[in-house]
Amino acid sequence: TNLRDVRLFNNILSGTFPPELFSSLSNLKVFYVDSNSFSGQIPVEIENMVNLEDFQVYGNRITGQIPAGVGDLPKLTVLRVEGNGFTGTIPDNLGSNGGLRRVTLSNNRLVGTLPDALSSSKGLLRIQVDRNSLYGTLPSWLGTLSNLLSLNLASNDFEGEVPSELASLSNLEDLRLETNFLTGSVPNSLCGLGTLLILSSDCGGQTPAVTCECCTFCGT
Repeated sequence: TNLRDVRLFNNILSGTFPPELFSSLSNLKVFYVDSNSFSGQIPVEIENMVNLEDFQVYGNRITGQIPAGVGDLPKLTVLRVEGNGFTGTIPDNLGSNGGLRRVTLSNNRLVGTLPDALSSSKGLLRIQVDRNSLYGTLPSWLGTLSNLLSLNLASNDFEGEVPSELASLSNLEDLRLETNFLTGSVPNSLCGLGTLLILSSDCGGQTPAVTCECCTFCGT
C-alpha cells in the first residue's frame, strides 16, 4: 500500500495490531495511535516499515517487549511509547540509525541499562525514561549529546555518581534524577549551565543521598 500517514490518536479505539497490517505498510512515515485503548504487543513485522519516521503509541495498554526491529528502522526520528505496559529491555540497537530526535519510554516496566547505541544519535533532543526499573550507572556518553534539551531518568534504579560529562550539555533545560540510588554530589559545573531550568535529585531529607547546590527540586 502507498499509505504514508496514519493519525487515529485520542479516540476510544481498542483491539490488537494485526501483524499483516505492519507487513504491508512499508511506505508509512507517520503512525499516531496514541491515547486509545489498544492492547497486545507491537508485531515484530514493524521491521518492514522501513520508511517510518514518527511512531507514537503512548497512552494505550500495549504489553510485551519493544521489538528489536524498532532499532533497525533507518529513518526513525521519534519513538513515543510511554504509559503502556512494556516489559523487557530497551533494544540494544536503538539509536544506531543516527537519526533519533526523541525517545520517550516513561511509565512502563522496562529493565536493563541505557543502550550505548543511543550515543550514535547526536541530534537527540529528548530522552525520557522515567518511571521504569532501569539500572546501572549513568553512562558518560550522555555528555556527548550536545543538542539534548530534556533528560529525565527519574524513578528508576540507577546507581553511582552523576557524571561530570553532563555539564557539557550546553542546551540542557530539564534534568531529572530523583528517586534513584545515585550518590555523591551533583557536579557544580552543572550549576553553571545557563539554560538549565529544572534540576532534581535525591538531595532532600536529613541525610540526603546526593548533595546538590543548585537543584530546583530535592527528592528523598
